[in-house]
Amino acid sequence: MGSFFGMIFSSVSDSFDLGLFDDALEQIDEEFLRPFVEKAFEVAQKGIEHAFAISLSNLILYSVSLLGAIFMFQLKRKGFYLYTAAQVLILLISPIFLGWNFITAFDILVSGMFTALFIILYALNLKHMR
Repeated sequence: MGSFFGMIFSSVSDSFDLGLFDDALEQIDEEFLRPFVEKAFEVAQKGIEHAFAISLSNLILYSVSLLGAIFMFQLKRKGFYLYTAAQVLILLISPIFLGWNFITAFDILVSGMFTALFIILYALNLKHMR
């Protein structure tokens, strides 16, 4: 649902004033934090610019993932492969649209652990699927 609403409200992002990021960055005096905040603002700006594409990609891939889960619930092996492919592609959405940086790397690391866990758990039950 979040991806669907993200697509609908992505047009609102065109009216977002990106100058707010520059104003906020000027408020940071801490030299250590400044590069991290700059990178976070850069990623946020790219997220706003690509909001529709990110939401559409998520909607499609999560739908494929749900379809795979439904097939697995029906003990159909092809569901596992659909689910696995969709989940791996979901991990790649952030770096594709936002670029490779520490924020997207952290996102992939954390999300990837849960993705790997579920893929492994489903793979252990492949023998019961036809």
